[in-house]
Amino acid sequence: MFSNDLEKGFRGMFSKGKAKKSAIAEDSTPIKQKDTTPPLETVTKDAQAEAATDETTHTHIYPKVDEARVRRVLGKQKDAEDFVAEYNRRALQRRAAQNRAPDATESSKADDDTTTDDDATSEHTPKKKKELAVSRRGIMRTWPRAPGGPFIYLTGEGKVAGNNQPLWGATVLDFFRVQRDPAMPHGSTISTGSKLAAWAHVVDELYAKDELLWAAEEEDPIELLPCDISLIIRDMDHRPFGLREMFSDTHKTSDGRTSSTLYPLLQNRIPFHLLPEKLIVHDPDDTLHVDAAGARPESDRRAPRVYKLKLAPETLAANAAAREKALEDAKNAPPEGTKFSCTYHAPEDPSGPPAPHFDPIFATYPPPPPPVLSTKSAHLFLNLSERIGSGHHSHVYRATWEIPRALVVTPYVCPACAEAALLVKLREEAPDVPLDDADSVRDKVTQLLFIITARRGSQGTVHVQEVDTPGVSLEYDLGDGPVTTILNEPPRPTLEAVYAGPIREIPIDVKWSTPGNYCEHEARRNREPTTFKARVAVKLSLPDDEHLDHEAENYQRFPTHFFQHWSGYNVVPPIHDPTPARAIVPQFYGYYVPEDASEDEDDADAPFLSPIILLEDCGVAIEVDELSLDDKYECASLLFRMHAEGWLHESVFPRNVLIQRGDIGDFPVARKEEDRRFRLIDFGRSTYRLSLSEDEQNKFPVQRAGEEWTAQMMYGILNAAGLTS
Repeated sequence: MFSNDLEKGFRGMFSKGKAKKSAIAEDSTPIKQKDTTPPLETVTKDAQAEAATDETTHTHIYPKVDEARVRRVLGKQKDAEDFVAEYNRRALQRRAAQNRAPDATESSKADDDTTTDDDATSEHTPKKKKELAVSRRGIMRTWPRAPGGPFIYLTGEGKVAGNNQPLWGATVLDFFRVQRDPAMPHGSTISTGSKLAAWAHVVDELYAKDELLWAAEEEDPIELLPCDISLIIRDMDHRPFGLREMFSDTHKTSDGRTSSTLYPLLQNRIPFHLLPEKLIVHDPDDTLHVDAAGARPESDRRAPRVYKLKLAPETLAANAAAREKALEDAKNAPPEGTKFSCTYHAPEDPSGPPAPHFDPIFATYPPPPPPVLSTKSAHLFLNLSERIGSGHHSHVYRATWEIPRALVVTPYVCPACAEAALLVKLREEAPDVPLDDADSVRDKVTQLLFIITARRGSQGTVHVQEVDTPGVSLEYDLGDGPVTTILNEPPRPTLEAVYAGPIREIPIDVKWSTPGNYCEHEARRNREPTTFKARVAVKLSLPDDEHLDHEAENYQRFPTHFFQHWSGYNVVPPIHDPTPARAIVPQFYGYYVPEDASEDEDDADAPFLSPIILLEDCGVAIEVDELSLDDKYECASLLFRMHAEGWLHESVFPRNVLIQRGDIGDFPVARKEEDRRFRLIDFGRSTYRLSLSEDEQNKFPVQRAGEEWTAQMMYGILNAAGLTS
């Protein structure tokens, strides 16, 4: 069992050449800035009302919870994995040393020199074989039980992600083995810190004090969203024309056309009711005829083909309800706006008068544009040379999909426009106040707010309170050498000035920026089209095969969490190690059939024209021999999570598991090769238990066990670990 210091200080313990902060430093509050310039921040009126109800508004420091929290959560997960990996690696070395003969000096040296995923190697140095058997995600902690404590029948309700898995932990160190009966030391159960802490408080068994404190500090699960593709589109809009040509020249297919790799990878979830109703397919190679490609004369291939969206009746009914809900949510949404507040300085003498300040305001925007309820059409560009996979029933291609920007770009208000509009409103209240034209708009707004507050009288108060500032410790760890302390500040009390009182609401007249209708500060972007191009995967069917139609129905029936990425880890039986709680399947972007399909069916001599499934491009098929032990468990967990929801895959093969490099939350330039992510594909044979007959449902447990055994044999894990070479 770890000591509390070891538990709380695992972050970066074994990192080489990296600066690290202690847990004390992580919890420290940010140091207040000396800049008196009041910041602008977009918030909703609900947030403003909540602050007013509490009779205390925030000072000028506002937490940026979205991106910062996601990166902090992912950072803790990675650090915990590194900790477990290093612990296991050293344990293996100690075990090898115990079994080593006295003259096996060279063998010892070889063991010590074995590289891991984190070892840096020169591009000119041959890479050494990875330790594929070392797991970073084992459960290595035990929850202490009080002697004579009660039997654990059911644990409490702990933290769970939205993927319907009961065992969730923010890091691998948030999973525990626990004795249900303290008198049975050899019988243990896997559980999580949050569930065990909830149970311990109910039965009042507070014996595991360190573990209870650890569980109380565990992060909550959050859904991990793709990087903001609207920012990628913005950067592409501002790219100089010459640079655009340079990028285009480096992304060419073998036949000289522009490759789909030129465009960003689309990973966003598009609701079914927003999928394009019509698909205009540009197919110069006659790819849609599949095995009969080239059946259409080359002169006719310039004319695009028109496809229509085909959805299941249940999906169409759900789409109508989704559109009604979108309208209702927009109608009831609280007004958005900008909060403008003062930087409050604590006086040196707490008993003296407070520093000058102005009352904060909330500048409300006009109602935003109505929500998008449907998408009429989109364009698809196919190249025969961009085939990335073939199976017994289908071919898969990378392709370029051109869709409206409104599907991924949320309307927003330009901060500079909001400041200018607020200045106009404040000027109406104080037209006699002289302002220097050389000052910025924000400085002018600040001056007016000080004067208006002085004339109206402050509606709130500024009081000084003493806050305990945590200590800060910064160390530099060179690995096996001594740890160098760079900074060590003890905790100390500080004074903080806080405003308490109402927030004044001021409506302003400002424009919402939307694709093709940007403000004057982004006027250049108005020259760009209201659509954008992205990279997707296209699946085409072979003639006389119904797997594609069945697969499209399955994608529409999958639960939403099959498509969602969550932070943290799950323990998914029969696996006993934590695995990432990421998406199981690719995003589904629609099933399309030829618009004149009925006419073609009447013509027996007409060549086959394939339907189309549009999917997220999730990489290439795995090579099982190149996977680490953690990777194999993660791939298997995707199948086992399908089983837990009542689904059988019915085609368990390595070719139906894809590997993709990099986290979806990272922008393309920041994605790393060592971040491996996996997804299942090919659901043309998959079946759902509740859609089967009673006799077939009775066979489900046997079929499920068969798929579990097939996966274990394929990956060489669990019961089949010793049966594979």
